[in-house]
Amino acid sequence: MIRTDRALPKRLYWGSWCIVAAGSVPVLVAVSMYIAVFVGAANPNKPWLVGQLLPHPDSYTLNDVKKFNHDLGVDLFAAQHVEFANLLHTGIVTMVFGYFGLRRYQKWAWYTLIFTLLWPGGNDLVALLISGKPVLPLLPAVLVITGLVLTRGPIFTQTIQG
Repeated sequence: MIRTDRALPKRLYWGSWCIVAAGSVPVLVAVSMYIAVFVGAANPNKPWLVGQLLPHPDSYTLNDVKKFNHDLGVDLFAAQHVEFANLLHTGIVTMVFGYFGLRRYQKWAWYTLIFTLLWPGGNDLVALLISGKPVLPLLPAVLVITGLVLTRGPIFTQTIQG
């Protein structure tokens, strides 16, 4: 039986919303950066905005990259296209599993979310630390950790009535 929001334990209710919020961050970032990839490809002489918080005078253009190495410019476009498609997918899956899977007391959803947190989230942390970039993109990971901690009790202590 599927419970309504009002019948859910508070920890499950708020934990699932933390995870939905965490999933919405990569969805919004991916959509905006996905658009920036295509805007950059359509305007190869304009600064390449993908992966930058704000454009600055030292920004390179896609044509600059292609002048250096044509294949590198093509690969940059392809890699960022795939990167943001995968980020969008991860965000949507996180939102769906967090809202529907956890609220239906599905342990597999909890385990899938923790795997998603540890594997891509761990790789992102390493990449951010190596590159010296701010770790602000790890905010969704903190929300997922919070959501998983909150939902663990209700999901794993629920008994099947029948």
